[in-house]
Amino acid sequence: MKRYLPMLIGILLVLAVVAVYLSYRTLNQEPIPTSQPALTNEGQPVECYTDADCMVAGCSGTLCVPRDEQRGIVTTCEYKEEYACFANDNCLCVHNKCNWQGSELFRRCVDQLQGVDCSTLTGAALEQCEAEQGETGTCAGLTGFDYIECQQGRAVTP
Repeated sequence: MKRYLPMLIGILLVLAVVAVYLSYRTLNQEPIPTSQPALTNEGQPVECYTDADCMVAGCSGTLCVPRDEQRGIVTTCEYKEEYACFANDNCLCVHNKCNWQGSELFRRCVDQLQGVDCSTLTGAALEQCEAEQGETGTCAGLTGFDYIECQQGRAVTP
């Protein structure tokens, strides 16, 4: 046993030197560069490629966000009657951004809750009502909260 003791001590010393070297090397390594996020033609980060990359989030189910960011989102739990209208819309990938579709059902739901019903009108009266309520007017092309805010007369930039 005594004749193996110097060899055992030598092996332990070599292992200790290797462990110190590897620790030093790991601590002093340059950080590995991360890849830059993909950008859209407009220079915006790509949030999605398909509709499956987006999902509904938030306590009231009113946010349309990238699936991989959903877990980190915290919202207040407030509720307005118009929020029920989001069940009539679709959270989709539109031009590489997660956004609400802005479906006709969603718009009509918001309009009805706000006391606007253009569907009973015809001709010029229908055209005027739709223009005032956003079907072809200033709220046209807006989705989600932007559409609700516009319908309530609040300034929204499309």
